[in-house]
Amino acid sequence: MKPWLRSFRVKNFKAIADSGTVALGKITVFVGYNGSGKSSLVEALETYQQTLLHGHQQALQRWGGFGHACNKHAVADDRVRRRIEFSATFGAKTGATIRHEIAIGTDASGRILDMPVERIALPRNVVVDRSQIAASYRGGEDRSWFFDLPNDHRDTLRQVWDWQFLSMHADAMGHPTPAHQLPTRVRLRRDGLNIAEFLRDIYGLDQNAFDGIVDVMGYVLPYAKALATRVSADGLPQTMLELAEKQFTVPGWMLSTGTVRLLALLALLRHPSPPPLIIIEELENGLDPRCVHLLVDEIRNATEGGQTQVVVTTHSPYLLDLFHVSHLVLVERREDGGARFRRPADSLAVQQWAKTYTPGQLYTMSVLERK
Repeated sequence: MKPWLRSFRVKNFKAIADSGTVALGKITVFVGYNGSGKSSLVEALETYQQTLLHGHQQALQRWGGFGHACNKHAVADDRVRRRIEFSATFGAKTGATIRHEIAIGTDASGRILDMPVERIALPRNVVVDRSQIAASYRGGEDRSWFFDLPNDHRDTLRQVWDWQFLSMHADAMGHPTPAHQLPTRVRLRRDGLNIAEFLRDIYGLDQNAFDGIVDVMGYVLPYAKALATRVSADGLPQTMLELAEKQFTVPGWMLSTGTVRLLALLALLRHPSPPPLIIIEELENGLDPRCVHLLVDEIRNATEGGQTQVVVTTHSPYLLDLFHVSHLVLVERREDGGARFRRPADSLAVQQWAKTYTPGQLYTMSVLERK
């Protein structure tokens, strides 16, 4: 079983002043109104990942820099004017966890600091601070030094490399893409545009896994006889997706957006070596109820073995009905404008209501908001 992300906390990032410690299970479903802060938490997770991999300067470019990414209500302290803070706790067992903290701040003049504040809390109350080894560190100043430390615990945090974020551009996903020509594993893009190349890589890794994906698609699309990927031989090599019916072949760009979305999600969940964490924004988009139900079953199957962990955001009462209330995290906007994250199942009142009503009904009845 892989050590999973047990909890995450972010301060002063976009709509979030302080998320508090948000506990994450094998399956976590974030639900809340538009503008409540769901996306801010997902984007905080992705910014945390990019900060570790590439440094905070590059990670914050997506938001136009620190000034735009930092919550406008961030309070200054004596050392730095403002700062964004991330704290992630990893571990398969409650008593054996690793907590990684990293903060990006500005000095008194408002200039972003070259080196982030960073520390790791290891088992047995061992704490390592970046300042203790910074003099000997030879990586880039603004990226995490944890990956280069000579200790066994770094492999836990290295899983962050493989976190998969998915917010698909389904209308463009079926088009050919340049063929992957490096001897490395193909990673599905956040927008899903390289789905054909990703499927081709799965076929090379494990044909049985690929055939399983095709079988599930055959259940959803009974008129489809085969699914294939091929690389063009002329000019710049491109990988194309094709769906075969009885008398003709349908190119990927002619498939429905729901079909390619479903295909991408199945490919991730049935991958022979799935990402340790899969984050899917608005899972239900473009999918009929039958496909939504199928995907929830696939999520359960993928997470039961401990090889992956899934985080989903949604607005759909129907999707909520397919999960247990204990999977839900309600995101609310406080009166002061900040985002609040809490688990409705912790409320005794919600526990009583859940004996009679489904999670989707509790959401539409505003019962989840009761404490």
